[in-house]
Amino acid sequence: MTYNDLKTEVIKRFWLHMFGRHKGEMLHGKAQPVGARWHAMPELGLAISITTGIDFVRVFVRTTDGGKASKLRERLTHWQDELVPALGAPLKSPGESDRFFSIRLDLDMNDEGNWDQAADFLWETSQRYEKALGQTLGGTTA
Repeated sequence: MTYNDLKTEVIKRFWLHMFGRHKGEMLHGKAQPVGARWHAMPELGLAISITTGIDFVRVFVRTTDGGKASKLRERLTHWQDELVPALGAPLKSPGESDRFFSIRLDLDMNDEGNWDQAADFLWETSQRYEKALGQTLGGTTA
């Protein structure tokens, strides 16, 4: 299943819930009825995507608009020895060619009782990713 399986009004309510728990998330835009939000890191040429689906939430690294996944993969491969332990996820997951360091938490997103756990996972993971990527890549384009 993909995040499109979750009803748009549920998605928007979840993002509003996340804002209530983690006010810093508001820096990344308003709550929209779409399943993915990006924490753009243009200085690094990438974005951290936080997504919600019907039975999971996920964080992964992706290119920014117009970026080439192959070029980002090459760059991340160069740093994977440092990034894998810092992020707690492998560089590539099976079947995912344009998502890197994908990590997910499986839970029923139609059950609002799971939303605190989902919001905390997305926030804490995205913050860890931002810090590790910033420290490791440090704005270099090597």
